Amino acid sequence: HFAAALSLKIEGLNIDIFDRHKEILKKLDLPIHYKSGAWEKLYSFMLNDKKRKGAEVRFVSLKNIGQCGRISIPESILREVYANKIGLDS
Repeated sequence: HFAAALSLKIEGLNIDIFDRHKEILKKLDLPIHYKSGAWEKLYSFMLNDKKRKGAEVRFVSLKNIGQCGRISIPESILREVYANKIGLDS
């Protein structure tokens, strides 16, 4: 769901597709949020991931149903999307 939220911000993913993606994950009982206090630990894992390039973390983006791409995201955008779409107040 983090990648979908990033795609919404960076790639202009249609909000209806974003919402559909979220509902599918919910129906499969998969997590769609992290606790707000989890950011530092989550970002630390991202920095150790093989998809990291320099100071940016790479994600597979969602452009449309059946269409994907790749995006590199700086920490400031990751933090913003986490705070606005993914993190929950604990």
